[in-house]
Amino acid sequence: PARVCGRFNLAWSKTQTDSPRREHSLQVPYHMSRILLALALACSASAFMVPGKAPRKLATGVRPSMVATKPAATSPTRNQPTPAYPALKLPYEAGAIEDNIMPEVMAEVVPFTAAAQGVWGGILKGGKLKSDLSSLDPIQKLLKDTAPGLNDMPEGYKTFGGDDYAAQLCVILENNPFYAASLTPRAGGGFELINYDPVGKETTYSTSVMRTIGRNGPQVNVKFSVKPEGGLAIDGFDIFEKGVKVQQSTEHDKYWASVVLYDLFFVSQTLHASIHIFHYVLTNALTYASKDYRRLNNWADEYNGNVNNKYNQVASLLLNLKGGPIGGGLLTNHNGLGGSAKTLDLIVENIAAWGKCSTGRDFHDAWFQSSRIDLERAGLLTEYFKHTDLGAGCAISATAALKKTRGAIGIEAIDELDKLETTDEKLTEFIEKSGAWPAEENGIKTVRSLLDVMLITGVIHGGTLSMTRLPCKPEILRWRNIDEPNWGPSDAFASAAASSTIVGKQKNKHVCGNKKSAPEDVDGPFDDITGGSLQKVLDEYDQAAGDLKKVYEEKVQKRDDFDDVGFLLTDYCTDGFDGKQLTLAVYI
Repeated sequence: PARVCGRFNLAWSKTQTDSPRREHSLQVPYHMSRILLALALACSASAFMVPGKAPRKLATGVRPSMVATKPAATSPTRNQPTPAYPALKLPYEAGAIEDNIMPEVMAEVVPFTAAAQGVWGGILKGGKLKSDLSSLDPIQKLLKDTAPGLNDMPEGYKTFGGDDYAAQLCVILENNPFYAASLTPRAGGGFELINYDPVGKETTYSTSVMRTIGRNGPQVNVKFSVKPEGGLAIDGFDIFEKGVKVQQSTEHDKYWASVVLYDLFFVSQTLHASIHIFHYVLTNALTYASKDYRRLNNWADEYNGNVNNKYNQVASLLLNLKGGPIGGGLLTNHNGLGGSAKTLDLIVENIAAWGKCSTGRDFHDAWFQSSRIDLERAGLLTEYFKHTDLGAGCAISATAALKKTRGAIGIEAIDELDKLETTDEKLTEFIEKSGAWPAEENGIKTVRSLLDVMLITGVIHGGTLSMTRLPCKPEILRWRNIDEPNWGPSDAFASAAASSTIVGKQKNKHVCGNKKSAPEDVDGPFDDITGGSLQKVLDEYDQAAGDLKKVYEEKVQKRDDFDDVGFLLTDYCTDGFDGKQLTLAVYI
């Protein structure tokens, strides 16, 4: 029998009809089409940019639209992205969508969003209940049939995980930096998640974000102990209904964990959106600053690919404060994942905090609520730290390679150190003119600093490819609007937007990669990114990163729970395994 705690039925059925967020008062087919059409158009950047088929010649060579040339100031066709916030405007007319759009990515994403419209149309037309745990199977199937690697896993592997959400909560906190960012040290040892503070004094990031959310339902905090072998064990949940703490039984841990997985998904998406904005500034800055330094500019070209287009999608779909098919952005409107205008303020604060960082250590301190020492002692984020340490080494070695003298032209020596210093000056100027964060507080003034934070945030962004599978499960997505028993158009928008981030992955475009990107169905040979000593550095670190992934992939598949929670563990496997990649930058 269902155990009822307050007004929340623990048998997963919701029958209330008094919600102010009723969605079935809408004309479902019309609104669903309008909402997902808006998503499809945003994903295509603009109507005239939608490719029919990706031109394969662009896959292994330099895309003509991305060659580092000075933008034509008088061109009437340059489409600047929607600004994420008023202060942010890149100088020198940089950052236009078409500067670095990747047709091979769009050739996968645009058809997927169109297909998602049809799939969700069937779900809504059928009046599917959120309590029907098979109701989102069609969207899961669409993803598996679209994203390479998802259908290649062994029989019995659950691409979207099993139903033990308490176990999934522990695993994602142990491995995914988006979720682990919310862990705070617990008095007496262990960790806790404080998503709700009835007193209003907590200042953790997750608490601040959750204060902006308009989600109905219980608020849930969690206490964890550290297992002797490393990893987390749930000690208990603190449940609040309308600000009042209530008692609960441990038999319902899976239920309460599903609430936390959704809430932290929302928190993580605010960080995810922040990274997109951050990369938009940094990759365009590097492209501009290195235009007279060919070896570095070749690498900047790879970093910058499709970043402007993705920034436009984030700004227009996730962060807009009014208008659009749901009356605002996915993160800034109660018809989205549950945020408000105050959510955008926190995102702007994130970017300002990260912009102060001049080293990878600074960035880690700004990202996590717990120290690296505490996290490592608990056996958390082990693979993540291996890859970010490798990235730090790559930044050092790449900078050293860029300082080397390469020879002479005629009687004039070519001093690469002078080129690097000039690049640093241009980089600083560009960032401080961008308005992304206060110029007087900018800490990213060198190529070395930029590479440090780019390599870290690239590894972090790879975690999106696991966590965005969570909203494909009814038990998670239903918390977007728990009072409504049926799926609605806004659920469709949230699900399709999250799912589309899984689609479009390209070969070679990973952290510490050494080859130019190419579509998944291209077998090579692949062109080097650049040349000389910098290419040798990329070759070395690509090999080292690949070795880490191979060892981990073999090890992780031996876990007894791999079939049930593996989708949260495979982020650090070889490229393409389970559809994963530690992305070089935010190109998908």
